Amino acid sequence: MVIINDSKAIRALAHPVRLRVIETLFGNAEAMTATQLAELEGISPSAMSYHLRSLERFGIVRRDEDGADGRERPWRRAGASLHVNPSGPGNARASSNATEVLIATAMERDRERLSAAQQRAGREGEALPLDGVLRYLRHSLLVTPEEASALVAKFDELVEPYLEENRPDAPESLGRLHLSWMVTADERRPGV
Repeated sequence: MVIINDSKAIRALAHPVRLRVIETLFGNAEAMTATQLAELEGISPSAMSYHLRSLERFGIVRRDEDGADGRERPWRRAGASLHVNPSGPGNARASSNATEVLIATAMERDRERLSAAQQRAGREGEALPLDGVLRYLRHSLLVTPEEASALVAKFDELVEPYLEENRPDAPESLGRLHLSWMVTADERRPGV
């Protein structure tokens, strides 16, 4: 597990290209070259190498030993999962600002993905098999702090078997499902 709590590292994650690269590498156990990643993003391999080196500096990705140079050497995730902990040591204001930028970038990516799935679902023959479970849900729950902690733990337990690293013998019909779950406290008291 890679834990990021430095404000500079959090800000490095907030770039849209870097966020999508992290999504690709952390969602895939396979290593990929800068050239392969650049093709996915529609940028030059040298620009992708720049982004990868920036992520490497903060321990988010790492180079594999194979390959001749930065563009041809495969890159992979530095751990099985990535967790951002903005309450780590350092400047609280800088961490807060960096986290705000990261959240905005990540939520925009989620919005783009949801919109694309919605558009595919509306066009004959373009929907992906997993588009049939397309959902956008918002709930306001009444819970105690203990119940909230238990709910988050149950959610983690529920999704854990479906993480790529836990599916070495996955069926051929497998598809990638993106799931975003945001847990925030509402400052309003019940009944307000």
